[in-house]
Amino acid sequence: MKLAAIPHVIGFLILVSTIGFSSDIYMSQVAAGANDGTSCGNAHSAAWFNTAGNWGRGAGQIGPGTTVHLCGTVNSSLTFSASGASGSPIELLFEPGAQMSAPVFNVGISTAGHSWLIIDGGSNGVMQNTNNSSHGRHDYSHMINADYCSNCEIRNLHINNVYVHSGTGSEVDQTTVRCVTFSGSNVSVHNNVMHDAGWCLVNEFNTGDSNIRIYNNDISNIDHGIALASGGISSVGPFYIYGNHVHDYANWHTSNNAYHHDGIHGYTTGGHAPHINGGVWIYNNTFDGSIDGNFTAHIFLEGTLEGTPFMDTTSTAYVFNNVFSSTGQELGYGVLQIYGGTGHQVLNNTFAWKDPATSFCFYPYDAKNITFKNNVASGCGWLTLFAGSSTFSPPNVDYNAYSNCTDYNCFDAVTQIISTWRNNGQCAGCDIHSKAPRLGPGTNTSPGLSSTYAPLPGSSAIATGQNLYNISGWPTEQRTAFQHDLRGAPRPTSGAWDAGAVN
Repeated sequence: MKLAAIPHVIGFLILVSTIGFSSDIYMSQVAAGANDGTSCGNAHSAAWFNTAGNWGRGAGQIGPGTTVHLCGTVNSSLTFSASGASGSPIELLFEPGAQMSAPVFNVGISTAGHSWLIIDGGSNGVMQNTNNSSHGRHDYSHMINADYCSNCEIRNLHINNVYVHSGTGSEVDQTTVRCVTFSGSNVSVHNNVMHDAGWCLVNEFNTGDSNIRIYNNDISNIDHGIALASGGISSVGPFYIYGNHVHDYANWHTSNNAYHHDGIHGYTTGGHAPHINGGVWIYNNTFDGSIDGNFTAHIFLEGTLEGTPFMDTTSTAYVFNNVFSSTGQELGYGVLQIYGGTGHQVLNNTFAWKDPATSFCFYPYDAKNITFKNNVASGCGWLTLFAGSSTFSPPNVDYNAYSNCTDYNCFDAVTQIISTWRNNGQCAGCDIHSKAPRLGPGTNTSPGLSSTYAPLPGSSAIATGQNLYNISGWPTEQRTAFQHDLRGAPRPTSGAWDAGAVN
């Protein structure tokens, strides 16, 4: 599936300046030709790269402003031995056709606590294990370990087969087979294609980490797509997660439900809930594919109910322009689950689900002052369920398009049609302008969406949404993204919007 087009300037830019010096050094598995690093034909070896004495600011050394070109196939692990500098990062660049390949990399590339670094796959750079699988070795593997790597960028890589799970066994700790582990401030992981891993992207954030960006990645055949996890910290953020395609968890099915699948999973350990400075922004993502019965949620931000809260009571999540879908009946718990926090804004998302028996489209627990507007919610057992001590103002739950719930659990586990929900349910006064055609026991119909989730003629999603073009209090970048739909088409400046992620 093609990644969503983002209609505004985004990302993490590192500009080369006069700080330090600029040089190009070529490196391959073994030394070649004159061994002077001037080309792939005269490359230094991977062992030379891993020798700390070859790092510094002297001529022929790796230092700020140096680009190290990776040539051919490298089967040794690589370790950075110095940091770049502001405006002069150190870059590891895969030449066309280059790859890092081994039976198992326990750690493929380590930044070793250094900063101002770029790891760039170039046009088609590959990192892969060739024998870590249910039918091969069962080793831990972090293809890239970039912990404590502030001002670092990981981009344009194909990270393949970290661990290929098949069958229904739980022979490996899925949390230890990762595409990228990272932490630090001003970190960007983007435009990568990654498949077959347990927990693919793991941000082990620390107190004070800020400006964490994960965008335009394609992540598949995973137990967890993106994990935001830490313990004992006081504050972190903001997080920006956008433009990603996260899909297909079913190959991680186990007969004993040992692995629970999540597209994005946020939590901490030790029972301490950090404050998310500036919020967590999750938008313009598509979550779909074959999901499986071990599924927990496409987005699961944990709370005090589990003792592992992702955010404190004053933190906010902004979730908009996302598609949440499945290919068949998935015995999931909640498609979007947000526990704790306050002021969450869940806007213009499309829930196109196919499990009208057990799942919840939107399930906030102990979350305060929720806004849930302009969404399409279809195919879940419960379309909405405000649980625990969750609070909301009825005007802020409205302008949605609902359909295809089971005939006994439509809204908040109450047997009723939308008119009853509006007047007598837990959310009395909600959804006054929402549409739910023929919604009620035994009479559910489709919201009328195309295969790309756009409303078809006559759809209940058309012109159901409230115009939020001038939404206030948002950063310019995110407000601009919201003024366009998931595919980049502009939303109208006046008049009603369509409900859902796609115009």
